[in-house]
Amino acid sequence: MFKFYQKTYLLWFFFSLLSYNTSFSQVVINEICPTNISVILNSNGEYDDWIELHNSGGSTVNLAGYGLTDDPTKPFRFTFPSYNLQSGKKILVFASDSTSELIADHWEMAVSALTSWRYAAGSASIDTNWRNQSFNQNVWSSGNGGIGFGDGDDNTTLSIGVSVMMRKTFNIPDTSQILKAVLMMDYDDGFVAYLNGVEIARANLGTIGTRPLWNDLAKSSREALTYQGYQPDSFYISTSLFKSLLRPTNNVLAIETHNTPANSNDITSIPYLFFGMKNSGLTFSSIPSWFHPPVKDYFNANFKLSRSGETIYLSNPSASIIDQKVYPAMENDNSYSRKPDGSSTWCFVSAPTPDATNNSSTCYTGYTYPPVFSIQGGFYNSSKSLVLSTSTPGGIIRYTINGDIPTNSDPVYSSPIIISSTITIRAKVFASGYLSSPAITNTYI
Repeated sequence: MFKFYQKTYLLWFFFSLLSYNTSFSQVVINEICPTNISVILNSNGEYDDWIELHNSGGSTVNLAGYGLTDDPTKPFRFTFPSYNLQSGKKILVFASDSTSELIADHWEMAVSALTSWRYAAGSASIDTNWRNQSFNQNVWSSGNGGIGFGDGDDNTTLSIGVSVMMRKTFNIPDTSQILKAVLMMDYDDGFVAYLNGVEIARANLGTIGTRPLWNDLAKSSREALTYQGYQPDSFYISTSLFKSLLRPTNNVLAIETHNTPANSNDITSIPYLFFGMKNSGLTFSSIPSWFHPPVKDYFNANFKLSRSGETIYLSNPSASIIDQKVYPAMENDNSYSRKPDGSSTWCFVSAPTPDATNNSSTCYTGYTYPPVFSIQGGFYNSSKSLVLSTSTPGGIIRYTINGDIPTNSDPVYSSPIIISSTITIRAKVFASGYLSSPAITNTYI
């Protein structure tokens, strides 16, 4: 997963020799973060991925008509308006797959996951009208969110099952005061969210626009984030969509969260709804400390970045490519950066510096390779000897048996681990000059 996609790089390098226009290259791509989950919020209130540009020349450049894209056949997927980028200055463009020029006075929490919700475990007897305003939710149980089982992150615990449905009714005195909306959702494994019966967000479940059956399974396994110390995922709701859905009195946020596999031992459903408000004052609730509204407006481009790596292109108004960069696969909250600013040297950075200089960043060569387990997790009827290995030169494997993600202070693997009882082993590889690999987890029963 963590190689540099050398063949792709060579193809685009050849392409760049044919199309690169150095006369316009004082504005360059300076930093790329395709896995932003907690570094910086954009002006839509989302942790979207971002691209930083830097003016490395000695004069101001007006970016009017410049294009930014991840598709060389469509150089103007994002087109800059008139904007003067001064010498030595930077500007961020968020790859948010949306555009918005509205500026909110402040943000409020309209719906909290931790308050009382109406809920029901998924079953064939559930009325399919449950997502809509007309549904009589009084027939359902009530309990504080999050709702689920298995991870210790649930205020209301269910029996093991394949899905859970939740509803929350809330009042809006004046819809004209709401400019933006963001759903923050922590989930295991997939979900769909509805506002007044219309889908507004979805992840890892079914097909957009098609309501799942109660026993449909999520596409793949996904672990919840909150109990691990991370923030929920953010989903920016299209302004035109939510404006068409809001009602001046009662509104309903409905969430269905689904498991995989059907006998999974955990499910998590923890939703929040935030609004960017037009004027001062407090209509709903104050935002929690972990929700950081944007302190500055940024440009938002109508495309997304791939965490597995791709190429970013910067074009001038004549559609000539003036800079381009192939970035590799990245882990959460890491970036690929020039150091120093505007130079030809790129490296991995564990602490990105959006809209700020890269000159003091710590550079890493890449990622260590994940550890290899000689025995896969599963059921065994006799003791086993587990061997851990890595192909990273100088790599040190550290592991835990308590479920925690290994750190530099955990035991170093030095000899085979004898497994004679049920145990969960998590391992990571550490090496000087490299960012550590993801943790690999196996459970032996």
